[in-house]
Amino acid sequence: MINISYGEYFSNLSDINLNAAIKALVEARCDYRETNDARVEKLAIEEWRRRHPDTVAPCIYDRAKAKGGFPSCYAGPTGTVDIEDK
Repeated sequence: MINISYGEYFSNLSDINLNAAIKALVEARCDYRETNDARVEKLAIEEWRRRHPDTVAPCIYDRAKAKGGFPSCYAGPTGTVDIEDK
């Protein structure tokens, strides 16, 4: 059995797979009200920000766009990157 931390796991994912992991974690928490470990979601998002400073993962951008935009109380980044070509 390989024993790696979630941080190491996320750092080894491609951008496409990291985006998919963030999407799954956010959907589980927000849409399905599953009580996942918020720390794990935070680690995935931190890895995204490390790779792509001042952006949000495309899944977060798409989610906000589908809901009419980022909430007025949100003060974080609102741009994203195209990961289809990577």
